[in-house]
Amino acid sequence: LRAGTEWGFHRLAGGRTAFVADMGPPPPSRLASIGHASTLAFELSDGPERLIVNCGGGQGATRRIPAELADLLRTTAAHSTLVVGDVNSTQLRADGTLGRGVEEVVANRQENENGSWVDGTHDGYARRFGLSHCRRLFLSSDGMDLRGEDTLLPTSGKRRRWTGATTPRFDIRFHLAPGVEVAQTADGKGALLKTPGGRAWQLRFRGGELSFDDSVFVGNDGVLRRARQIVLSGQADPGGTTVAWSLRKAG
Repeated sequence: LRAGTEWGFHRLAGGRTAFVADMGPPPPSRLASIGHASTLAFELSDGPERLIVNCGGGQGATRRIPAELADLLRTTAAHSTLVVGDVNSTQLRADGTLGRGVEEVVANRQENENGSWVDGTHDGYARRFGLSHCRRLFLSSDGMDLRGEDTLLPTSGKRRRWTGATTPRFDIRFHLAPGVEVAQTADGKGALLKTPGGRAWQLRFRGGELSFDDSVFVGNDGVLRRARQIVLSGQADPGGTTVAWSLRKAG
């Protein structure tokens, strides 16, 4: 499908590159037991090779995975999106259902000869932190350039007076597909990514601090695979915080 917006997803493609972003609200209550707290997460592929992914899930897998792992795969931190205070954007209750969190998602999309834009905003952190998460993504028409911008803004009437340790931390996670190699650039302001097929991409960013961590991926076969993740972190400013980043294909 060209867009898939009826299901809350947007698919953008250019050249050999395609990405899919979750720009819809959490699923209705009848599906909540298998729903993920994944609002504004995205995945990116270069031709047949995956580059940026989410950690996967147990639903539909040919092999049953442990319940504890299936629960972890539903968390916001298991997706390539922004997390505030290490808290899920939508609550995952002990009985498996979804609780409070994202109630409204506003998404817009534009396209022209230069490429495609999609931006979305969700209110999943408004109740706890007085913040809304805004994400804007642009993919060039040739598929060589993906640009992103993640912004945390104080919500109307819910602005918090943070001081010291009460200022929430944010983490923007980019989970890498199994087999994707990653290394920090010499200037420390980016990362080099290389797929098993030899395709190379460079991540650059402005705002936040760069780190790397372990990750996992569970595909349709239900097998747990080791992977890596890139993390951009920082403290949310009461007046608003923006992190800009780009992924550009080499060559």
